Amino acid sequence: MSRKNGVIGVENVLRMINKGLTEITVEHRKIVKKHGAIIQKAAKRGAVVDTGFMRNQITLKNHGNKFVSTTTITSEADYGIYVEKGTIRMPARPYMKPAYDSNIAAFLDDMNRLVGRG
Repeated sequence: MSRKNGVIGVENVLRMINKGLTEITVEHRKIVKKHGAIIQKAAKRGAVVDTGFMRNQITLKNHGNKFVSTTTITSEADYGIYVEKGTIRMPARPYMKPAYDSNIAAFLDDMNRLVGRG
């Protein structure tokens, strides 16, 4: 058996670590995408509907690389922020934050289960 850097079997340990990270990131990516879609759907359900334009402009984009996965949910309607936050002439009618708030606990539960904390 060869010695590299004074440690026997370092290649095997690194291989096992990389395999573990890959498995976690695949599951992590699935969880992020799943809950992103759930939050997007909830935001669409909660959006004020007059013509349906704002609801149809709530988009989901998944980003990531080998170790990071993110989901961005945005309202592409220019006036979406005014509906969410309100103005001096119009009360707020939030749809994005309630969608997030009502689903974040389930997301965190899934992530904690993945890393063995739940």
